[in-house]
Amino acid sequence: MYKIFDETIRHYKISASELSRRCEVSPGLISRFRAGKVGLTTEKLDNLLAAMDDIEPGSRRHFCTLLAGENPNELVNQLKLMNTTQLADLIRSAADCLAESSSNNLVGTLS
Repeated sequence: MYKIFDETIRHYKISASELSRRCEVSPGLISRFRAGKVGLTTEKLDNLLAAMDDIEPGSRRHFCTLLAGENPNELVNQLKLMNTTQLADLIRSAADCLAESSSNNLVGTLS
């Protein structure tokens, strides 16, 4: 887990000093955790992840995605392989889903 935490910090270029200020933990604790030398309670890790997400939105999700063994860039990589026609079809389908969802929500509020 500490490797994933370290990768997330590096990926989002989050400074340990900023993170420690927001969480009121020592930079040394963050450094030792990143190096795998100490563990953290669930509460401390949750606080660190919340602070990371305040600093760089999306970082908590990135961490959780990596922790779950998923590739956070998989969708982006698949989109890059699509040609313009495929991307246009995808965007139209997404727009149709959003319109349908909005319509269903509106109908539900009128009933």
